Amino acid sequence: MKLIGETAKWTQDIHRWGRILLCGALCMTAFTACSELEDLMEEENDDEIDNPTYVSPYEEYDSTATAMILKPQTKPTEGLYGTGEADNPYLIRNAPELRYFINAVSDGSLETSGKYFKLMNDITVYKTYQWYPIGAPQTFKMNAEEIYSFYGAFDGNGHTIKGTLNLQPVHYSDGSRTSFGLFASIGITYDEYSVKDLTIDADVNITGGAVSNSETLAGAFSRVSIGVLASSSSNGGKQVFRNCHITSDIKFKYDWRVYEMRIGGFCATATWSEFYDCSFSGSIDMDGRVAAGSIEVGGIVGAVSDRIRFENCVNNADIKADGITCVQLDMGGICGDYGMSRLGGGHFWFINCRNTGNLSSDGIIMQMANNSILAGGIVGQMWESLHNEENVFADCENSGDITIGNIQRGDATSDEEAQPWYCIGGIVGQSLNGVSMERCINTGNVTAGSTDFGPYAESSTGGIGGYLTACQGLTECRSTGDVTGMAFPESVLNDEYTFDNLGMTRSRVGGLAGEYGNSPVHGCYTEGNITGTMYCDEGYTGTLFGAALFYAGVEPFIYSCTSTQAAIDGKLFPDEYILDSYVGNSKFVEQEHYLTDCGGH
Repeated sequence: MKLIGETAKWTQDIHRWGRILLCGALCMTAFTACSELEDLMEEENDDEIDNPTYVSPYEEYDSTATAMILKPQTKPTEGLYGTGEADNPYLIRNAPELRYFINAVSDGSLETSGKYFKLMNDITVYKTYQWYPIGAPQTFKMNAEEIYSFYGAFDGNGHTIKGTLNLQPVHYSDGSRTSFGLFASIGITYDEYSVKDLTIDADVNITGGAVSNSETLAGAFSRVSIGVLASSSSNGGKQVFRNCHITSDIKFKYDWRVYEMRIGGFCATATWSEFYDCSFSGSIDMDGRVAAGSIEVGGIVGAVSDRIRFENCVNNADIKADGITCVQLDMGGICGDYGMSRLGGGHFWFINCRNTGNLSSDGIIMQMANNSILAGGIVGQMWESLHNEENVFADCENSGDITIGNIQRGDATSDEEAQPWYCIGGIVGQSLNGVSMERCINTGNVTAGSTDFGPYAESSTGGIGGYLTACQGLTECRSTGDVTGMAFPESVLNDEYTFDNLGMTRSRVGGLAGEYGNSPVHGCYTEGNITGTMYCDEGYTGTLFGAALFYAGVEPFIYSCTSTQAAIDGKLFPDEYILDSYVGNSKFVEQEHYLTDCGGH
């Protein structure tokens, strides 16, 4: 049997090399590049793909009979080895078995609830393979009425899915949603993990295009969810991800115009989910191809709500939103939005998470009313939490630069309607949920950029947080990066925008936070240069806070804090502009003393 198999392989080799030589001769004759020759050369070690050696799922595992490259012509096996129990999981040993797994989950024929799956080898996804999310019906890819969630436990077993992921869209039949990802949705886990010990190392192309025929964002209504691992992690129960690592450059191949877009290195959205020891590296680059009412983008998850936990998670990817058109942008190294756009949240844990990637946007066109950009090294925006007593935000660190470039006016009928609001922070952009932050460190530079909105723009910029209201306290937090407030280009300072009508503009810039409220600050330290905003009516700059609201009964408010760099700004206008070494502007409610035992400038 072995001799027959080897003879067949020799015959295939002779046939393939004959085709290669013939094709090469034709290409040389025509003096043109031959793509078929390239594909044939890449097939040199891929005999099993076109004619895979069939391995019965009920035979013993034979590693020499596996095909490791998933191509469009890869034929699925008839089943998987194993029973799906914890002590005898279904094994995915090669590309044909991976193809079976994809098809069987997507047509609902393979029950995944409470079942266990294990990847036994690295598998490469070939560059021409079109990947529709696992769980999306493969025969109705563009009009899905039902999505089958994966409810099992997937053990990557230390192996890698690599190559090129041409993620294809699945449009729901009612037109409300479009999903991308390896999985359409990952549901309840029945053990300690939903996915563990898996590495994905692949270029990611987001294909498809605009799902709205409208020429304006006001007419767009579809929601687009993009995650390399899964479009969503939800469905009413706990999902757990352990020791998963993704390295991908996420690129958009076509232009999108939608109501809402959520993008995450792991998942677009997550509810009741936990991430342990996970990392994302590479890049997310929208490259001006996205126009959306709101965009929520994060290195791990785009938007989260309810019970969520990130522990020992790292984002190393640069996230760029240059040239996009939007009304709201929430951008964070770990997650863009906690609270799922004002829906509120439950318990959360951000523990020992790090961001090393640069977050940037330049040339953004802000549309319609109530524009906002909320960006932070860990979280862009945090909405109100329903269970403050169990929230933990501790030992997180950002070393990436956060830079918001020039922001331009779009289709707003007037500046009054636009009312742009920018909150940029080294750790958190904006928090409205009473978060307590402990031992968080920022070493990156935070820059609010410039805007041509004139007198109606408001911004808060800080080394730890941009806008931290109802905060439960800052303890032993440290920022050593430079913090630079919003700037106005010269085009704003003309006859239309005179100094006299700049009265509605507010800018708060601080080493810890641009604007802060309500709770004690203990043992914090700032070092970098703090540069305030020139030419605005309410501009406050301080090495700790630009502005702070103090409540009665909290004394001392700020204690054992140190700053080694005074706030700086060479041109202050008008006279009401306040510059202070610690707090630019403080508002007291029956509170007289707020600085105790502080050193430095």
